[in-house]
Formats: sequence, C-alpha cells, structure tokens
Amino acid sequence: MKRPTTRRSSQKRTKAVIIDDFITLFYAAGNRLFAMRRVIAKSLDLASPEFAALLAVARLDDGEGVRISTLADDIHVASANMTATINALLRAGWVHKTPDPNDSRAIRVVLSDKAKANLASLRSSISQINESWFAGASTEQLESSCAVLSTLIRNYEQTMAIATLQKIR
Repeated sequence: MKRPTTRRSSQKRTKAVIIDDFITLFYAAGNRLFAMRRVIAKSLDLASPEFAALLAVARLDDGEGVRISTLADDIHVASANMTATINALLRAGWVHKTPDPNDSRAIRVVLSDKAKANLASLRSSISQINESWFAGASTEQLESSCAVLSTLIRNYEQTMAIATLQKIR
C-alpha cells in the first residue's frame, strides 16, 4: 500500500506544515483504523459502531453497568445514535439493560454472557493486531499521541464554531 505523502525535508518545518502533515497522516491512519475495526466487527457479525459500543461497555463497566450517555460521550457520538446502537445490540443478545440505581429515568447497559465470551475469545487476536500495528512506537510516543488527540477532541466545539462562521470555499 502506498504511503501517505507528507512534506519532509532537512530544513526546519513550520508549525503550519507540521499540522498539514499531521492531518494527512491522521486521515490515513483513521481510515485504516476504521477498516481494521470493520474486519474485526464483521468476524462477530456486527457493524463497526456496534463493536465500538461493545468495547466501550467492556472498558467502562465498573460492575454496575454503563449509562448510554456515558457511552455516547466516550465514543463522541450523539446519545440518540448510541441509543439506537444499544437497542440493536440488545435485540441481538449482546447486551442487557438494567435500571440505574441512582436515577429512575436512566438505564445502564451491561454485557451479556454472549458478549463476554466473544470478546474474551478475541482478546488475544486484538492484542496481536495492536502489537503489530503499533510496532516501533514507544510508550512515550503513544502517550504523546493520546495527549494530542485529547486536545483535538477538547478543542473541537470551539473550533467548529469558528469554522462555521468562516466563508470556506
């Protein structure tokens, strides 16, 4: 597969050029991540958003289930979209809903035995995939990347407000 083109040179690059290169590489990596997620999700006969929701429930559940709003915030999707995804998983037997002990209007989502068994069987494969994909990246590089991505997520709303006010052509 062809490598994404970035402007590399021996001269010191400006922040604007580095940002352009970062965005190019981010899109390329993101597209590959989505492709990888689709392949893994398909192995469970799930759509990619369903698989992402299952992984979020598995990661966030502290033993009492996870609120849909928490899942939506974690994955950065609208609560209505997460509700539809969870309902599809519920119908297919991947999750159960339980009452929220702290709020009678809310529900919590827990993994079904089916989901726990399937995710446990995938754990080794996913670890192998991640190790291969991130080979050569140090812990420090990964931590730094997480920090940059968190900053982008945190700055999204104010930046989107700026973008919508601009006359972008």
